[in-house]
Amino acid sequence: MHSYIFSIVFVALVFFSSCVTGRVVQWTAAGGNPLWDSPNNWDSFAVPTADDDVIINVANIAGNVRIGSGTAYCNSLTVGGNSGTQQTLTIFTGLSIGAGGVSILSNGQVILNAAPSTPLTCAGTFTGNSQFTLISGTLGGAGSFVFNNVPFNGTALKVINTTVTINGVLSVNPQTGPGVINIASKSLIIKGSMITSATVTLSSAPGASLQVGGTLSYSGGQTDSF
Repeated sequence: MHSYIFSIVFVALVFFSSCVTGRVVQWTAAGGNPLWDSPNNWDSFAVPTADDDVIINVANIAGNVRIGSGTAYCNSLTVGGNSGTQQTLTIFTGLSIGAGGVSILSNGQVILNAAPSTPLTCAGTFTGNSQFTLISGTLGGAGSFVFNNVPFNGTALKVINTTVTINGVLSVNPQTGPGVINIASKSLIIKGSMITSATVTLSSAPGASLQVGGTLSYSGGQTDSF
């Protein structure tokens, strides 16, 4: 009799644990700082885990979220929506996103300005629309990145380590010196055009590729290594 009751309790605990593994976690900014890794900034009062579905969309308050320490994790990420105010996520270190992928909606903006050694990875589909900016860092993971139009700003190294598809225009804006883009694996697919405002160096590893469906327009010079 006692073993029967124990079995019921054990099964119930396992079932409850499996139900609470994934959760929706929303940014509140109640911690008084912009830090992702501050527990009080989330409605769960805990830093998101790899199982959590994260939403950054604070009504009537401009969202300003920063990842600047270690690698952050989530299963899915939604930035922006119906808040009526700008919601910005700036990534200075790593971010690992699961199979739930990413949606950057109206009023949303994601900026990657990290070292290439701390990548932004996604196991699902990263849908950036035209609200993503790459300043420095690596795009990677088992999933894919899809944009409408996207700027690659600044001179820092930008590494493509996954499939990146740009349906519109890739604007490369090195600004103060030559830009550097390395396609380390898979493909950078530009269905529209690639436009550069200054010199840019493009390189790819064996088996990786750059595919441009429209035109390449260089205002500066270019160095290609494929």
